[in-house]
Amino acid sequence: FLEDADAKKHTSAMVRNSLKEIKEIVCDAEDIIETFLLKEELGKKTGIRKRVERLAWVIVDRRGLSSDIRAISKRISKV
Repeated sequence: FLEDADAKKHTSAMVRNSLKEIKEIVCDAEDIIETFLLKEELGKKTGIRKRVERLAWVIVDRRGLSSDIRAISKRISKV
């Protein structure tokens, strides 16, 4: 969709701005997902110490992840 819209050089400033905003939102969402997946992969290490560290991450970091997702949702709603 974005590539298609990009190919059609829109003259409307509103359309251009909306496309730019959508692209930024998509990039931010990708960053959030990649960070989550990386932390999940790192969390698969074994041992009691790693499990305790993982538990701390689950409690603290997932709250931040939830907040990031809500922020992305709000930005999408505004566009």
